[in-house]
Amino acid sequence: MAKTTTKVGEEEIKLVMDDNKYSKQKILKSKKYSDKQDLINALLKDDTQYSITEVDELINDFMKGAVK
Repeated sequence: MAKTTTKVGEEEIKLVMDDNKYSKQKILKSKKYSDKQDLINALLKDDTQYSITEVDELINDFMKGAVK
């Protein structure tokens, strides 16, 4: 995991970035995405590894898409 710091006012805050990558199958088995399995199946490719941040961004982008 990558670590970085940022300053908010006078306080320095340490941020931990999760840069681990997971397969579509691992993400489908996670509790975090148990209610979004159909969406995960549609959005993610079988042969690609994704970070949690990437998955969240893909889901958010899809959910914000225009309704036709």
